[in-house]
Amino acid sequence: APLYEKPGGNVTFVGHPMLEELMHRFDRDAFCQTAGLDPARPIVGLLPGSRRQEVSRIIGPMSATLDAVRSKMPEVQGVIGLAPTIGRADARSLMGGSKDIPMVEDLTYDVMKHADLLLVTSGTATLESACFGTPLIVVYKMSTLSWWIGKHVVSIPDIGLVNVVAGKRIVPEFLQGDVRPEVLAAETLAWLRDPGRLAQAREELLTVRTKLGTPGASERVAALALELGASSSGDTH
Repeated sequence: APLYEKPGGNVTFVGHPMLEELMHRFDRDAFCQTAGLDPARPIVGLLPGSRRQEVSRIIGPMSATLDAVRSKMPEVQGVIGLAPTIGRADARSLMGGSKDIPMVEDLTYDVMKHADLLLVTSGTATLESACFGTPLIVVYKMSTLSWWIGKHVVSIPDIGLVNVVAGKRIVPEFLQGDVRPEVLAAETLAWLRDPGRLAQAREELLTVRTKLGTPGASERVAALALELGASSSGDTH
């Protein structure tokens, strides 16, 4: 709103409509039973994206990262949350790491809610994960040409929406050449071994959700539209 108010605009902030959609289906025990996980053990959720091209670049390093993490912390479990646009067979064909990581469909919000830590492809999912208060690591890799163009066009310091909305980097971002299993595994292990860091991240993520307003944005927009329509036509009903 301040961006519009500064030049003199009349602005009402109604909130983000995404907050109306963030509904998980299960509690942790039921989710773990559905996904074949042990609710007593740490869970790392992998969210590789929704477009096949980006998934093809990211799901391999993500799954290999989980393999590397489990070689150091065998108690850690992983689960992949598939977008509706990516089938199980397609996902497995694109994976370069372990093929035995459980996958779930239509349960992305449950993965966000019940994981102890998330590896998330940069996009709306980073903001959705933040709204559940789950610590996350942002990952993204694109073609070399697209990356070169992007670096010369985009000037903001962070690309993860969660960091953009926060106004500062509250979760790490690993991009392009840093999207390597050994790099991501080291960061993942550092988080899992530091409960204090995880707790601090959860607190900071709550501020991100606060900045998005409260649920009910669609209703507030509708009410505002009716009010503006009535005032412009002189109709008081």
